[in-house]
Amino acid sequence: MLRSRDTNIIKLTTFILAILCHYQFAFGQVDSDNGLFTADYASGCAPLTVNVSPTEPSEADGFIYEFNGNFAGIVEDESYEYTEPGIYTIAYIKNAGASDPETDFLTITILPAGTSPQFDIFTCKNNEILIDFSRDENFENFTIRYGDGSSPEAVNSPQTQVRHTYSIIPNPINIVVEGNNNTAGDAGNCPTVTEGVNLISGGLTQADFTEVITENYSSSDGRITLNFNLQDNNIYRLYQSTSTNGFSELDTITGTETSRTVTSLNTAANTYCFRVDAYDACDNTFVQSVNACNLRITGQATNAQNQISWVTSTTPLSNLAIYRDGNLFDDVSPATNTGSWNDTDLTCNQDYVYFAETFYAGTNDLNGFSMTSNTVTLTALFNEPLPATSNLIADINIDESISLTWTSPDPKYDYQILKSTNNSKLVPIDRVNVEQYTDEATDLDFINCYSVRTADNCGNFSKNDPVICPTILDGEFIVSSGTADLQWTEYISEEYSVVDYEVQYLDQDYNLLETLYAGQDLSIIEKPVNIVQRAYLRIKILLSDGSIVYSNLVPADLSPAVIHPTAFTPNGDMLNDEITFFGRFISNYNIYLYNRWGEFIKELDNNNPTWNGIVKGEEVESGTYVYVIEGVTETGAPFNQKGSITLIR
Repeated sequence: MLRSRDTNIIKLTTFILAILCHYQFAFGQVDSDNGLFTADYASGCAPLTVNVSPTEPSEADGFIYEFNGNFAGIVEDESYEYTEPGIYTIAYIKNAGASDPETDFLTITILPAGTSPQFDIFTCKNNEILIDFSRDENFENFTIRYGDGSSPEAVNSPQTQVRHTYSIIPNPINIVVEGNNNTAGDAGNCPTVTEGVNLISGGLTQADFTEVITENYSSSDGRITLNFNLQDNNIYRLYQSTSTNGFSELDTITGTETSRTVTSLNTAANTYCFRVDAYDACDNTFVQSVNACNLRITGQATNAQNQISWVTSTTPLSNLAIYRDGNLFDDVSPATNTGSWNDTDLTCNQDYVYFAETFYAGTNDLNGFSMTSNTVTLTALFNEPLPATSNLIADINIDESISLTWTSPDPKYDYQILKSTNNSKLVPIDRVNVEQYTDEATDLDFINCYSVRTADNCGNFSKNDPVICPTILDGEFIVSSGTADLQWTEYISEEYSVVDYEVQYLDQDYNLLETLYAGQDLSIIEKPVNIVQRAYLRIKILLSDGSIVYSNLVPADLSPAVIHPTAFTPNGDMLNDEITFFGRFISNYNIYLYNRWGEFIKELDNNNPTWNGIVKGEEVESGTYVYVIEGVTETGAPFNQKGSITLIR
């Protein structure tokens, strides 16, 4: 048991803590710093149990374990388990109760669980290997067992490479490597590594390319896949050249690999060549492969032709095969490193997917290899002039839709309809395959103009097609007088002139009753002679080619009524001495006249519709007189009308 701690022990502990802080990152040994104790491990992998033993034990001995900034106390235990990676210090106190005890220290390095040696084994010709430890950061030295019955070999830092030649070749060859620190066996709880090796009994085997595939066309994300046959027990190095600018090493490849994809390439601008060289690490010699370069294609769609261009730096080549939509389409022989090919067997607006494949025709590769390009998608274009339409005319229908008709020199085409509203730009509104069109989305408050151009399925249109603007009739039919006050827009045609504008007065069935005007004017004020109750007004336009088109209709309806002057002057001057009531669309009617006091004074009818201002032989005085009319319309419907007239003497 430890004695009671007194002031000396407290001072000693403080002293030990200071020293521990100094030593906790020092690289330790199996023997303690001053030789007062030993440990079976100074390093190892977690979890690691370290056993310590004083060289001259005394009753007052003690240890402080796992000091890493925290004081854990002095104990007599001579064993401690470290569970977490890190660098620790064991402190030993001899004669702990003495006023001047002896102290000693040992640094313990704990590696993460499962830490094993890191190394590379290279096979060399004539049954020799080279082991390279340069990438290991955890162990000071290594023990190698070559698996051929020879004695284990120790490799000490800073030596990082060791060579070994096999005279007896066991089958298989398994090389075992153990990592150590300080002395052999230290860190012995860390796992060893066993690696199988196939020796090269003779010389190196050249790499045999089978395919070079350009996976995609990209300025930053291009990818090229290399397929090859390698000798299993060889080590190979992969080299890359960009547009013949010289080769640089990319990576080391084991002989068991059959494919490698190189990424982040600019396949849109560059071609790339590759070598896979068999490598002898022992004497740093190589057996070079052939230069295998990728095949890159670009494409351009022109009028009725898709052009494919290719480039590769591989030489010599055999034929070059062109594939379209996944199928072999054509063959170029002999193939050149750069060239182009044209596809004219096309349908417009159809997408075509192309790629090319060529073959190495030299003798430097063992079996030859193919080069497959990226894919290119082109949409076939056909740019050709189309014949313009002609004989375009425009009619406004009864429902105020506008009908267009035209002729085309070739009915195989479609027709695109363009429209302008109030002098705006002509814009497409529809597409048809017949030589007529009706625009139902019209607003006759605006000027509507049209053009029709020929169109095909390849995006081509005719040019300089005629523009036409139908005549729009506006104005009113004055009910009180039955007078037409009309104005209309000019009929605009780039092909025909207007011979005549004819103003037509039509019945309710659109039959012509009367022509009110014929000429070049664009407005009239005219009154039909034979007025009907339901009627319409319309412009008939005669064109220079003999065609006739029409404007919209304006209603000219008149309701049944009794028409009369508003005043008369029965003063004997023979001017306006009487007032007459005229019935319009009324078969029979009676007129009852009343004075301003509401007294009935006179009755008239359709047979006697005139009054001279005399009642019972006496002239009535000036003033306003009210009338009430009762009758029957021409259709037999009851009719009533009230109003007033003014008598002036």
